[in-house]
Amino acid sequence: MICKNCGHENDDRRRYCEKCGEYLYPEEDFTETTKVHKVQTVVKTDKKKVFHYVLIGMIVTLLVVGGSSIYFMNQLRVSKNAEIASLEKKNQKLTKQVKKLKQQQSKSDTSYDKEIAKLNKENKEQAQKIVELQEQLSGQDTSSSSSSSTKKSSSSD
Repeated sequence: MICKNCGHENDDRRRYCEKCGEYLYPEEDFTETTKVHKVQTVVKTDKKKVFHYVLIGMIVTLLVVGGSSIYFMNQLRVSKNAEIASLEKKNQKLTKQVKKLKQQQSKSDTSYDKEIAKLNKENKEQAQKIVELQEQLSGQDTSSSSSSSTKKSSSSD
């Protein structure tokens, strides 16, 4: 290939002149091939870029949605666990109150039964006293009626 700048003959495989360093290939050919080459590259690059951007966007979206889901599920689980713990604590308190009330009821029932037994005993004692008093009174009535009849018979004599 002959250099257009200095006229030196160069090997066809060279791109630049050995003597002056000028580019050996004509500018028009270079510009056209470069433009064509650039256009093809731009088209390929644009398709690749779009694909990469879409792929990256999808991955980021999946990560955000997945991370958000995991976060909110964890928050929900923590909230439910706290609610369960609170309910268990209330349940324990209520169980203690029920036991305490049962004990009080048992004591009340026992003291009620004791009071009833005591009143029954007192009633029996009172009933016995009444019977004894009635017997004494009826015994006095018979003796006083016999003594009054004796007095009457002695006075009539």
